[in-house]
Amino acid sequence: MTTSNLPDPSYLRQRLRYCPETGKLFWLDNAALPQKWRTRWANKEAFFYICNRGYLTGTINGRKLLAHRVVWAIVHNQWPSGDMDHIDHCRTNNKIENLRIVSNCENRRNQSMASNNTTGATGVYWYPRCKKWLAQIQVNKKQIHLGLFSDFNDAVKIRKAAERDYNFHENHGLISCR
Repeated sequence: MTTSNLPDPSYLRQRLRYCPETGKLFWLDNAALPQKWRTRWANKEAFFYICNRGYLTGTINGRKLLAHRVVWAIVHNQWPSGDMDHIDHCRTNNKIENLRIVSNCENRRNQSMASNNTTGATGVYWYPRCKKWLAQIQVNKKQIHLGLFSDFNDAVKIRKAAERDYNFHENHGLISCR
């Protein structure tokens, strides 16, 4: 979606109030709006629906928008130009200090632990054929084999070292809040 199709940030500030302490959005009272709308929504929380991807969403003038992108537009007076990362992996935490614009590659370097992970360590798997722990990391869409280890903790240490070497975010592999 191009920014030309999006509401102007100044319009968003006329309709919404952002609370930096909570990261939440609230509808502003506006005498120009119908009384029925004002009674139901004025000064109430906005953008509180959680979509199937876990992000807070809402609708303004019939357009469905993601709350974290609206927050960015309100605070910075412009729509975000790239991917957005929730630094703490909590997709409902829209405090501005938890949001950053990143490239797609950077965003992948701060991913939550996969929901189907059974070892508790990202990139470390039991390899039954060798009866050892396999450590690997994906960088620039390429899988890099880090080694096979008899000891699980050795595999985890190698994987963590590789994350540092390849400039992964310190929160990479943490469990998401949802």
